[in-house]
Amino acid sequence: MNCDYRIKYYIGVWKNPDKIHIPEHIKTFKQNKLYWYDGPTTAHNPDFPYNYGSLSPGFWWIHGQHGMLLDIPCLTISADGVNNEGLPALVKVRLLTDISGGILCPMEYGRHWGPIKEARTVTTPWASKHNSCVWRGMPAGIQNIIENQRILCCQKHGNKHNIGITDTWDRFPIEYVKPALSIPEMLQYKYVLSLPGNDKDSGLNWKLASNSLVLMPPPEIESWLMEGLLKPYEHYVPLAKDLSDLDDIITWCNLHDKECLQIIINANSFMKTFDNIEIEQQIFENIKAHYARTFTFIS
Repeated sequence: MNCDYRIKYYIGVWKNPDKIHIPEHIKTFKQNKLYWYDGPTTAHNPDFPYNYGSLSPGFWWIHGQHGMLLDIPCLTISADGVNNEGLPALVKVRLLTDISGGILCPMEYGRHWGPIKEARTVTTPWASKHNSCVWRGMPAGIQNIIENQRILCCQKHGNKHNIGITDTWDRFPIEYVKPALSIPEMLQYKYVLSLPGNDKDSGLNWKLASNSLVLMPPPEIESWLMEGLLKPYEHYVPLAKDLSDLDDIITWCNLHDKECLQIIINANSFMKTFDNIEIEQQIFENIKAHYARTFTFIS
């Protein structure tokens, strides 16, 4: 796909010039909420959480951003929030079902794209991998044991497959905890699960770029990765949202090596779309330029 297509995809419906009145309630920084960012002259906000970045010199500035700084005055959403309140916000993620969601940008670029290089170094032959699936992660998402998708996965499948959380966060059962695994260790398995957390699975990018097969429920959130373009049985093998069919899907995969290997090839090809960092930077700069000339903000 060419750059023009991607720019239009990320911008979505926010194409027409408009004057936007800045609501008072978004002028104070709140985690996961819509926020009016004044630009790179904004003083550092001590309430910025988790050391992910600072408000200066550019919002979402972190190690590994490769110059992908949100360095213009704009509406945005911190961390994992998706509610842009019907306003043109530059965001990390948006709901696939929300045609008026925010304008996608490469927030947390280092976190989401950095591990791809390591994943591609793993060259373990398919036939030498374990005929099973693996997953590790934090118990992010809905914070109760009844609805947390990652915890439900551990409950249903943790005893049969190498599936586990790496921390209880002092609210989930210790029996679901398993030792952390490196990317090369996880890629000794034919099948890697991708489960959403607070928004998307931050590991989905490296999983699609690897030589293992991604199993996941169809995505409901999209990012710079353009998850809305991922197709079941073309780029990944789909699972039921409640993961009730995981064993049946693994059985199908074990009987269809040829199809699985083609899906991996397709996924790897899709991920090569994003390999040229100069192109990624230029797309982001074009999006910011569009934003600056399209919207006028009034306090």
